Amino acid sequence: MERTKSPGSAYAVVRGDEVAHRRTWGSDGNGAPVTPRTPFLVGSLAKPVTAMAVMRLVEEGRVRLDDPVREHLPWFRASGEGGERITVRHLLNQTSGISEREGLERSDRGDNEPGGVERRARSLGGVPLSGPPGERHRYSAAA
Repeated sequence: MERTKSPGSAYAVVRGDEVAHRRTWGSDGNGAPVTPRTPFLVGSLAKPVTAMAVMRLVEEGRVRLDDPVREHLPWFRASGEGGERITVRHLLNQTSGISEREGLERSDRGDNEPGGVERRARSLGGVPLSGPPGERHRYSAAA
């Protein structure tokens, strides 16, 4: 924590469905003590974890990589040419057409209340695409 100038930290070791060990240190950004319930922004670490979960659904046959995102998240309504054609693969490959700027405006915001994921997806409702899906790689914190 000293080296990274982080005010607080937490970890948990999970075995199966059980938390085998956990520990917290320091304070959050508002000065409150870090507890096992303190929310942390995970930033881009969420992408590989989400990709792994999506690929498990693909292996189970519940999701196909070339499914339109709207098939699974009907509220996902990016605007612009081809917004309706954004696929699961486009999001995983960062080729959705959602720009880095648009992604940053919508990412890394704490929302641990029920429905938070849906609210974040809905926030992409009017996002103008910077290009057609699949055209080129454009990193986006929101995708």
